[in-house]
Amino acid sequence: PIASEYFGLRTQRVVLLAYMIGGTLCGLAGFLYAARVGTVTVILASGWELTSLAAAVIGGVSVTGGSGTVAGAALGAVVLATIDNGLVLLRVPEFWRMFIQGSAIVVAAAADVLIGLQIRNSLQGRRRRAS
Repeated sequence: PIASEYFGLRTQRVVLLAYMIGGTLCGLAGFLYAARVGTVTVILASGWELTSLAAAVIGGVSVTGGSGTVAGAALGAVVLATIDNGLVLLRVPEFWRMFIQGSAIVVAAAADVLIGLQIRNSLQGRRRRAS
């Protein structure tokens, strides 16, 4: 909303349109998945939240927001799917697969915070030198 306001767009309209597009795409994805599976239950996609979060964070999306690309998130999803597939082929138990995903999120989030701190410190140092 803040970026759209700076750009001179109507903020409420942009937010409403973003939610409408997101909801429509989620509904379409749910419909296609239900058509593929053949039945719908309450726990059909349980646990996918952690996987999608891990894919986005591994792909370079900042945990605090404001940076990241769709291509990076897609690359993170491919990397995570490859790792998960390898763990399945190695017959690693589900607990350890989820543990590895959680560890990947923690490592990527910690790296994101450390990089952000380094950038902030570097910018403050340049501002001090320029003054």
